[in-house]
Amino acid sequence: MTDRRGTGLLSGGQIMIVLSFTLALFFVVAFVTKSVEAYRLRRWSQGLERDIVQMQREIKELEASRLRHQSDAWADEALRAAGWVPRGVISVRPIPVTPQTQAPPTPIPAQRLDERVLQTAMLFDNPNWEAWKRLILGFDRAREPYYNGER
Repeated sequence: MTDRRGTGLLSGGQIMIVLSFTLALFFVVAFVTKSVEAYRLRRWSQGLERDIVQMQREIKELEASRLRHQSDAWADEALRAAGWVPRGVISVRPIPVTPQTQAPPTPIPAQRLDERVLQTAMLFDNPNWEAWKRLILGFDRAREPYYNGER
């Protein structure tokens, strides 16, 4: 390049402008690169936070599942599903009870028991029950002696 005077040399001011422009260009490129890297790291951090929340939820679900799998009811269901226990079998599990939590049983007075027996007897001693009994047991046919009548 030649300057206005035609000497062909660059002046000190022009060199400073070129160096300043080059230095500014390097700063802009570095700033954009760091900004893109910071954005990528921020997104990665947010993804990790979501993963942590999801894993904490899974830990709670697995703990609940572990407690459920330790129960006798789950073991019975698993054995039934696998075919190891027939469907008609009812298993009885003893439940330990501490003496502090269970009140002593109260005896039922004899009069109350007699009243219950009388009430039960009165339930089955009426004409409606007799009609149902004849219908259910098959005594309500034309050839039977009690068909539509009293005994």
